[in-house]
Amino acid sequence: MPLFKISIPLAAALAMLAPAAAALAAGGTCTASGTWTTNAGSGSGTWTKPKAGHCNVPGTWTDTYYGYEWVLAKAHHRKLTGSVHYGGVPCEAQTWPVTGTFKKKMFTVTATNPENDGCVSYWTYTMTIK
Repeated sequence: MPLFKISIPLAAALAMLAPAAAALAAGGTCTASGTWTTNAGSGSGTWTKPKAGHCNVPGTWTDTYYGYEWVLAKAHHRKLTGSVHYGGVPCEAQTWPVTGTFKKKMFTVTATNPENDGCVSYWTYTMTIK
């Protein structure tokens, strides 16, 4: 006998499953892992995005720890541009411009804080797609 019962409408349950189903239908998930640095510290991180064909650098990646979406586009040969919507205490939510480089499955991107608001001034990730 179950300890508790959770009941949600079918439409809500299907809506929650739709992103995962879309990723699986497209061939799964791409994963990149690596390190990050800011003017206040450093650490390691993982990003994911739905797989659409091959796992390549351009696209919308989600930081699995913070939940930020990094939108990356190929600008020129091995160059990237994009944006990340950054926000959290003590920062105000804002969109930061992103620049970077890539070579095959490795990439480095830096988001630069457009405001002098007490947040970190930059955030750099160096990642490798698995």
